[in-house]
Amino acid sequence: MGYPTKYAYNATNFAVHQYCVLCNGNGSYTGAPARILYEDANNPMENILRWDRRAVCRVPDGQTGNNGINLDFDIALGASRPVKALGLMGMLKNPSSAYPMQWQAYYIANPTYNPANFVQFFTQSQSWTAERDIIKELTATVNNVRYVRFRFLNITLADWFEIGKFFVGALIEPTPTGIMYTPGSSRNPLLARSRVETVDGAPWTAELGPTRHVFHYVFTRANECLKEDMVVLSQELKPFLLQYAGTGAFYECVMVPDGFSCQHIWGYSNDPSLNTDIWDIEIEMESLY
Repeated sequence: MGYPTKYAYNATNFAVHQYCVLCNGNGSYTGAPARILYEDANNPMENILRWDRRAVCRVPDGQTGNNGINLDFDIALGASRPVKALGLMGMLKNPSSAYPMQWQAYYIANPTYNPANFVQFFTQSQSWTAERDIIKELTATVNNVRYVRFRFLNITLADWFEIGKFFVGALIEPTPTGIMYTPGSSRNPLLARSRVETVDGAPWTAELGPTRHVFHYVFTRANECLKEDMVVLSQELKPFLLQYAGTGAFYECVMVPDGFSCQHIWGYSNDPSLNTDIWDIEIEMESLY
C-alpha cells in the first residue's frame, strides 16, 4: 500500500458546522459574490452547509460566473479554525463532460469579511475529473481561518454538476501508522445489480446503480492507542471520510452493522495509560455513493 490510511469525522469538517453561514447574496457580507444563476430551488446553495451529501447544490447548464468567469462559494466558518486539508465531497457531473474542472480554495484569517483579503491555500489550481470525493492536504496547517472561498475556474465551459459539500479541516492518521499495513485488509466492490433468469434459463443482469466499496481492515498486535481510536470510529453515527491506502483515493463511509471486533492478546499492567496492552482488531465500513 502506497499511502497512509487517514480519516476524518464529520464533526471535524468545519465547513458543515452548525454556525457556518453562506456569504453569497447575503447582505451582511459586503462584496460577497452573487448566488447561482438559475438556482435550483430544490437543490439550493445552502445545501453545501449540510452534512448529508445527498442534499446537493446543483449548478445548472448555462451557468455563468459570479466573479468574472469563475464561480465562487464563500463560507463564514463562525470561529477561527486550523485548516490542514480541503476538498470537494459528493461531487457529480454530466458524464459527457470529459474535461477536468479546475478549482481553487482561499481563506481570510481575520474576523472581518473583506473579499479583497482572500489568500490562496494552494499555489496552483487543483483538478477534478470524476471523483466523488477529492481531498488535498496542505504542507502546513493554516491557523485562525475565519472565511473560506471555493472557486470553480472558467465555469462557462462547464455542463451541469452537483456539490454535496466542501471539506475544511484536517485528517487523522492512526498511531502507529505501520499497523495499517498488516496483512488481511481488503477492499471489495459492492455491486448494485439485479440478476434474474429468462424463461429459457439464460442469466440476465441489470445495473441498478453505481458500484460502492466495502473496506475491511485487520490490525494485528495493535496497541491501546490504536484500539481506542478504532472504538471511537466504530461508534460514529454520521458518515466519515476515509483515505484508502491502496490508491490514496477518498471515500465517505459508514460502519457496517457489527463491523467492529477486538480481541485482547497480551498485557502486563492494569493501568491502560501505560499503553502495554496488545489487541487484534477488525473493522469494516462501506462507502456511500
